[in-house]
Amino acid sequence: MPPPKGDLNASNNGTGSNDKDTTPRAGEDNGSPSRQAPQRLTEQQIKENHQQSERRRREMIRAGFDRLAVAVGMEGQGRSEVLVLGEAVKQTRERLVRIAALVERRKAKGLSLNDLGFDEEILTLVQDQEFIAEVKRSIESEENEGAQS
Repeated sequence: MPPPKGDLNASNNGTGSNDKDTTPRAGEDNGSPSRQAPQRLTEQQIKENHQQSERRRREMIRAGFDRLAVAVGMEGQGRSEVLVLGEAVKQTRERLVRIAALVERRKAKGLSLNDLGFDEEILTLVQDQEFIAEVKRSIESEENEGAQS
């Protein structure tokens, strides 16, 4: 006699075996470590994990800062974040102005901007005359402040 429809525990594989499904159901525990509830960390473990995370975060920041110092030509000149970040901002502004001038020259000659290799966002930004004027003003302002010091 075939098993009744909907009887998931009965096997119908032609062997005549009537093995029961041994897969644990939701809420059942089969005793394996992977099925047990995760153990809670002790306060000491939580503290150590936090310290390790903070250490890794600081190391990543330090490494990124060192790469920035190299990029702006200030490698080995101490770890003055103010000086390195200030130089990075200054050089970025100067590069934007140079890119804007390059774009203007190419446009005046009727040449394509696509082969310059800049992102579309940069090309759009450097063609914004108000933006470039503001960048130039900030460069001049910094130069004037530097001359007064």
